[in-house]
Amino acid sequence: MNPETKNHLFDTLVVGVVAAALAGVASGPTLARWARRKPEGAARTVASRATAPVVALSERLGIARRREALASALFVQALPEFTVSEAEPERRVVSTERANPIAVSQAISQTISQSDERRFSRSRPLLVWVAGDSMAFNFGRQLERLGRASGAVRVALDSQPSTGLIDRGEFRWVDRLRTAIEQRRPHVFVLSFGANDADVLRHHGVLYAPGRPEWREGYRERVRTVIEQIASRRPTYWLGMPVMHSAEYGRKISVMNEVFAEETAHSPNVVFVETWRRYEGPDHEYSAFLSDSSGRMRLVRESDGVHYTPEGARQLAAHVYGMLCARFVVGGCAR
Repeated sequence: MNPETKNHLFDTLVVGVVAAALAGVASGPTLARWARRKPEGAARTVASRATAPVVALSERLGIARRREALASALFVQALPEFTVSEAEPERRVVSTERANPIAVSQAISQTISQSDERRFSRSRPLLVWVAGDSMAFNFGRQLERLGRASGAVRVALDSQPSTGLIDRGEFRWVDRLRTAIEQRRPHVFVLSFGANDADVLRHHGVLYAPGRPEWREGYRERVRTVIEQIASRRPTYWLGMPVMHSAEYGRKISVMNEVFAEETAHSPNVVFVETWRRYEGPDHEYSAFLSDSSGRMRLVRESDGVHYTPEGARQLAAHVYGMLCARFVVGGCAR
């Protein structure tokens, strides 16, 4: 091997080592969570000790804060607007006039709480706010499509990837939902959380892994907070999580579904939409294919075994759309 080739290989090796080191430092928070998720005992001890120097350097350099700021700039966008029907694309949907948010909230809550809720139509559309993690995206797009076709339902989709109800830096869903109430004034919320919440959770200052009783109680407090702060002011539809391809991941998700069902049952203003059984196959296990209303087998889940395909989301959106129309829209919605 000639000297020039040796020097090239050495330079390549140095660049690779430096790049790996920088990547490790930049991933400090991720490495820390990975170590904490290891089973208690030797595995967690070894993982924690091995990653400790990189995590410490990441914290000292403020990498975590910079990553959170970048993620906020990329993913946490301004609040979306409501869609308009295909027949009236020029009409503004949300009034920009200044008003007392508390007075507006009380007026709308009083209207919604009346015994006859079927008071919306094409001339006065039902405003539906769909919010949640990436699981909400395809669902919200399909609900938007149905709403545009009828003109009686308008949808605003606020899907924020890699977020959830557990700790995610400074991002808090309950704050964002309160802002949506005050600035966009939706009549109804449809919420979808859980895809990113199968992770360690801080409860009373201590970190707990999924499966621990303390984790369940900490997660219950977060769900309860959303219900108390949001569902107490607007009718809310809370989507459960579907059956998952990974059995281990599915066990964690099933705990969340239990919490969702238990907590929403205590509030008359919340409807829990069960999806686990809706996406089970004939053997009551995960299935990527399900039959549609015509009996045709359709691909309903993405290759990751978690997210809905557009068709899978369409089936769920049609179900929720029917519930909304039957409850709120005069004469239902033409489809």
